[in-house]
Amino acid sequence: MSYKFLEHTADIRMEVKAQSLKEVFESALLGVMHYLGGGNPKLNGQVKRLINVSALDKTSLLIDFLNEVLASAQIHKEIYTGVKFNFFPEENDTGELFLEAEIFGGEVESFLKDIKAITYHEANLVKNEKGEWSTIIVFDI
Repeated sequence: MSYKFLEHTADIRMEVKAQSLKEVFESALLGVMHYLGGGNPKLNGQVKRLINVSALDKTSLLIDFLNEVLASAQIHKEIYTGVKFNFFPEENDTGELFLEAEIFGGEVESFLKDIKAITYHEANLVKNEKGEWSTIIVFDI
C-alpha cells in the first residue's frame, strides 16, 4: 500500500497503489491527511468519527469518501491517522456501493496546507492484470 505526490501545474496529484481495494482507500486517506498536516503534526487528544458513503461505482465511492473525510477534518480541525471499515464493498461488487468507516486521529491547532476538494479529474480506480489496484487523485487547492 502506498501513495506518492506527482507534479501538476495548478493542483496536487497523488498516485495511490495497493494490493486490495480497501488498502487503496486507507492509503488515499493517509495521503490526504499527510498533505493537510505536513507529515507528522502534533495531535491533541484522540477522536473518532463515523463516515457513511454510497456511490454508483468504486471510483466515485473513493472520491466521495475522501471528500467526507476532508470535510470532517476541516469542520472539526482534526487529522486522521487511520480508518476501520465497519462495512466495505467486495472487490467484485457492482451497482450502488456503500461503506461505513470509523476514522480516528486527533485535533490540530492548524493545517500546514489546505485542500478545497478532492476532484473526479483523472480519478479512475482500476485493477491491473497482477491484481493490484491504482488510481490518480487530484486535490483542488
